[in-house]
Amino acid sequence: MISLNMRQIEFIKRLLGEKDYKTISSFADSLKVSSKTLQKDLAVIEKYLNHFNVSLDRKPGTGIKIINADKAKLLLNNSIQRQERGCSQIPINQRRVEITKDLLIDSNTTTSLQKLSQKYFVSKTSIINDLAYIEKWLSEFGLKLEKNTNGTKVEGAEIDIRRAISSLLFEYSKGDDGYRNIEELSERLDASSLNALSELFERDKIIYVNRLLVELEKKYNCRLDDPYYINLLTHILITLTRCLGGKQIKVDVRNKVDSLKFERAYKEAVEVVNKLNKDFQLDLGESEVYYLYQYFVSSGLIKNITDEADEVLNKLNRKAELFAEKITKCMEKVMHINILNDEVVMEGLMMHIRPMLNRLDYDIKISNPLMGEIRKEYFEILNICKAAALMVSRDLKLKAIPIDEIGYLTLYYQLALERSVIKKRILVVCYSGYGTSHLLATRIRRAFPDWEIAGVISVSMLSKRNMKDIDFIVSTVPIDVKEKPYILVSTFLNDQDINNISKLIKEKAVETNERQTGTMY
Repeated sequence: MISLNMRQIEFIKRLLGEKDYKTISSFADSLKVSSKTLQKDLAVIEKYLNHFNVSLDRKPGTGIKIINADKAKLLLNNSIQRQERGCSQIPINQRRVEITKDLLIDSNTTTSLQKLSQKYFVSKTSIINDLAYIEKWLSEFGLKLEKNTNGTKVEGAEIDIRRAISSLLFEYSKGDDGYRNIEELSERLDASSLNALSELFERDKIIYVNRLLVELEKKYNCRLDDPYYINLLTHILITLTRCLGGKQIKVDVRNKVDSLKFERAYKEAVEVVNKLNKDFQLDLGESEVYYLYQYFVSSGLIKNITDEADEVLNKLNRKAELFAEKITKCMEKVMHINILNDEVVMEGLMMHIRPMLNRLDYDIKISNPLMGEIRKEYFEILNICKAAALMVSRDLKLKAIPIDEIGYLTLYYQLALERSVIKKRILVVCYSGYGTSHLLATRIRRAFPDWEIAGVISVSMLSKRNMKDIDFIVSTVPIDVKEKPYILVSTFLNDQDINNISKLIKEKAVETNERQTGTMY
């Protein structure tokens, strides 16, 4: 049986009380909700009615009504009473997110305690508490709630309202209760992100902006990483929705754009804004172009190729390289592993740090959907990375790095830790140093193909060998070495030896994690 919420139950009651056709907008007015909300409710209600063989008739231009409403009342009466007894209001957090969404998306419109109380079937005291909570959240974006005799609405700069809407998207994505399938988007968005977008924006506009981004990816022969894709998609959707509602960013950017007009990213921003103007009969100006340009350069989608841009890019590269080197040295000291020489990790870090520094410059925030798992699985490394990022950002006079960005950096250092376990430099020691030792080295290479044999020596030469470049020693004879771990194996390296070596590596990895924890606390 389909479960109904209180609003849907009330909608059915009003439908049953009408013998004539009535428009959805008139029901929306009486229920104090939007027509769009009731359209969504109708999809659920029709399934519920079908279960009792009750039909809902739609007449274009006239409205909707339940066929044989009196008979339907008899069929539905007991079920609706059970639904009312078992129905609970939507969770408080969900209610607050929905109220915040309506206040931000329709910031021209006021609401009231009475309207919200009727809409959510809760007391005015509950709504007062909700608005106090919402006002505190909005203050993080430099926004406030203006309350007067007409009602309550959001007050603040347009750019701050857009930042708040973008952040709200990820509040929605926390409550993944299923989503509407938009086939074109299913390859690029997880269920919770898609559901969140569907709650905030109209489906046709989501598809429109997705197609726009797909065309850009084809044009520049690249594919945006998912966080950048979602960030850019969200930004353009917010821009489109706000501007259709008559809200544009009004900032004088002439002194900023003069040097940008020959950059490819700026030219592309102009083309996209012109397309939005044409397709939606808008009149977006230079401020909106500049705002979109910031997102383009922060996503890494469009590379600039002018001489001036090359100079800017080189400067950014040097800054990114310095940041990567400094933070990695901090991480190496605490993690006790070599990271700077790991090309895979350092290349990945640079790919993230370059656009991250752009985002810091432009106050653009991305949300990391993996933060919950990162906090749970890599708590120690996340805290080390947070401390290292704070020190380096202060040293380089950068803005504070958001925790979501630090979460992404954490993944690279976790990768470095795991790769350090896989890639080892081994010293092979045997009694003679010849024949059997080389055979042993060959068997080690076969069992552990990622390892590097740093040397094969006799036990008599061991004391003269510098151990600085060695991770651990495999020996066929007992040895007295303090500075590096070693394991005793048979000459022919049997299965038990291989298991013992693997066990030693795992133990050392645990010790590394414990050292990290000890350093932090």
